[in-house]
Amino acid sequence: ADKIGQRLTGVCGCLLVCIAMVLASIAKSWWGMFFFGFVFCCGSAVVVGYIPALSCGWAYWPWIKGRISGTVLCAFGFGAFIFSILGTLIVNPDN
Repeated sequence: ADKIGQRLTGVCGCLLVCIAMVLASIAKSWWGMFFFGFVFCCGSAVVVGYIPALSCGWAYWPWIKGRISGTVLCAFGFGAFIFSILGTLIVNPDN
């Protein structure tokens, strides 16, 4: 992230998520494409998304890198928790 910049790293993560969702959605009968799209690309995109958030936090607070790492990872997990509930309510409100 330091070599190519925070913004470009974030954009690459977003593009990987988009590619993952497209591959997973068009994989009707072939599980290999679904596995590659959703598991590999989406997992890689989440890791790429961690990098700019962590390095920005570490740049501002270099003396508490552990606390910053925990806070950023907790925020990513809490966001996934909240948006999974919200997505379920939007897509399938009767469930």
